[in-house]
Amino acid sequence: MLRFGQISEIDVSKCYARVKFFDDGIVSAPLQIVVMGALSTKFFHIFDINEQVACLMDENSEDGVILGAVFSDGVNPDGGNKDVVRVKFPDGSSIEYNRDSHEYNIDVKGKINIEAETEINLTAETVNVTASNVNIESATQITGATEIVGNVTVTGNITASGTVTASTAISTPSLSGPGVTMSGGNLVATGNITGADVVAGTVNLETHIHGGVSTGSGNTAPPTP
Repeated sequence: MLRFGQISEIDVSKCYARVKFFDDGIVSAPLQIVVMGALSTKFFHIFDINEQVACLMDENSEDGVILGAVFSDGVNPDGGNKDVVRVKFPDGSSIEYNRDSHEYNIDVKGKINIEAETEINLTAETVNVTASNVNIESATQITGATEIVGNVTVTGNITASGTVTASTAISTPSLSGPGVTMSGGNLVATGNITGADVVAGTVNLETHIHGGVSTGSGNTAPPTP
């Protein structure tokens, strides 16, 4: 027979509960709670004390199972919507999917931990991340054009197989690479130094002139800025 009552006692370790029935006030023996899987794939959910439930009992109400919880006049669905499947928790956290707007929303008041033994693959047209801090502890590879707006601080080494271009200036106490080293303000290059304009001190490589020019084997005067 179908009977209704309230949860009066729970056994979390076994997923059992006792029910106090509305019609006669009798408390049942421990009853199993019906779940969607209880062998290789296990689902777990325990009811709260005083939660209203429906039970399927034998004719003497000595044995049975708890089929599930039911809403009452005093406890209604929170923002019920025919297109929304939602789980809402006592702390205000919620998980829901809206089949009309095709949105999956997760609102957690604490942390979210995701652990995968092999890979986590994320595919989307746009990924937006808003956070006070983003910490990544891993070797990281980014493929594609990347734009960073703001300051970047690197405490390790930067290796570039292509060209590093800056619209203003690149400041560094030391620099090393194939054919070029810089340390303590000194730059040594075994190859060519190429630029639109090269200035050493106040002397411009392209526009400076020399005084004391004479024919023969004599030397000119030092360059004039």
